Amino acid sequence: MKSVCILETSYIVNEGLKHIVSGLNDFRIKAHFETLNALEKFADIKNCNLLVCNPDLIKNSHALTKLRINNPSLKILMIDQEKNAYKDFFTPASVDGYIFLCCHTEEVLKALLAVAHGEKFFCDKALGYILTSKNNVQSCNPINLSEREIEVLKLIVKGHSSKEISEEINVSIHTVNTHRKNMSRKLKVNKVNDLIAKAHKLKIV
Repeated sequence: MKSVCILETSYIVNEGLKHIVSGLNDFRIKAHFETLNALEKFADIKNCNLLVCNPDLIKNSHALTKLRINNPSLKILMIDQEKNAYKDFFTPASVDGYIFLCCHTEEVLKALLAVAHGEKFFCDKALGYILTSKNNVQSCNPINLSEREIEVLKLIVKGHSSKEISEEINVSIHTVNTHRKNMSRKLKVNKVNDLIAKAHKLKIV
């Protein structure tokens, strides 16, 4: 059972999230908070698997870092209302997912499932902010790397060959190459150098 905590002040957003989560098997709402202070004081937060959060309620990078250090197993999905520009300190390294209220319900579902199961999920609009600091990307197609793909990507960045990676993580070379192809497709690159550059740019590794 995945326990979900919500950090949000909007009644409408809260009710929408509750409705969506109630339709997912093995998910339940554990607690709801309207302030970061209330969340930090919640004694059972360490038993929560996923935090769905309004980024406006995380004031700065220090607060985000503190939350992650105190709760290393907690996965964090941001849902932005787009009142302000994308905040620089929300990156694929600092949170596990980032979407917007304009995303379709299906995308919200995908984000919840992916992040709760240890994957990264960023819609194209969020990536547009990260890469260009502009809000000119309108679609919400996801970037969704699994933990295994991220593990392989880290080894690629370190300069390991497919053979070396297969020996390191004990899988076949074919499996490694499949991961490479999938990551290249998801990150929309064709060459290994572009893959590495994109990984650094997005702070995935």
